Amino acid sequence: MRGLVPITVFALAASPALALLPRDLLELQTVGIGDLSPDGRLLVYTRGEYDVEMHALRTSAYLRDLDTGQETLLFTPDDDADHFAWRPDGQAVAYTLPAAEGEREVWSMDAHGGDRWPVSASGHFGPLVWSPDGTALAHVVQDSIGVYAGQPGAYVVADDLGFRHLGRGYREGKLGQLHILEVATGEDRRLLEAPLDVREVAWAPDSRRLVSQLLLHTLVL
Repeated sequence: MRGLVPITVFALAASPALALLPRDLLELQTVGIGDLSPDGRLLVYTRGEYDVEMHALRTSAYLRDLDTGQETLLFTPDDDADHFAWRPDGQAVAYTLPAAEGEREVWSMDAHGGDRWPVSASGHFGPLVWSPDGTALAHVVQDSIGVYAGQPGAYVVADDLGFRHLGRGYREGKLGQLHILEVATGEDRRLLEAPLDVREVAWAPDSRRLVSQLLLHTLVL
């Protein structure tokens, strides 16, 4: 004879179901990881809230000590800081700020967000990647090159799922180009003049070589 298995039935009070409404989405906050310090103790991250009146996501940047939980406000939404990257020695953070005519500048600040100084003149800068020796920053910029000028009736580069087939696609007329910013001089130069579409970049440990993921496009006229 099999043993009996006791079953307990609980009566739960009925509660009204709460539906997620479209207006609730506007009250949600977004969180993004800027970069973690090399020792894993300090985190630069962003927190965003949707501004209904401005119809835009307003993002602030914070520095959080993961050991103590202490937070410091680094940048307000009006600052529009982006592309945070810790220097390999953990003593400074590079980032970009808006400049005139849609361009940006590269700046650096100490590990506590106090002292801040410019690194480059205004230009176009993508996510920043420090060389291991801390002397240069690699970044990928969407540049218009030659036949990829994006003129009406010319080619349209549509080689990934993010392309919008209706209207102008975000990749139309531009390819990812690898740039190197020398920290000491502020000189920013482009590498790989061929029509190569660079997607990712990483430094070799000796800081003398770069490894990149790229595409070579074949043009069909």
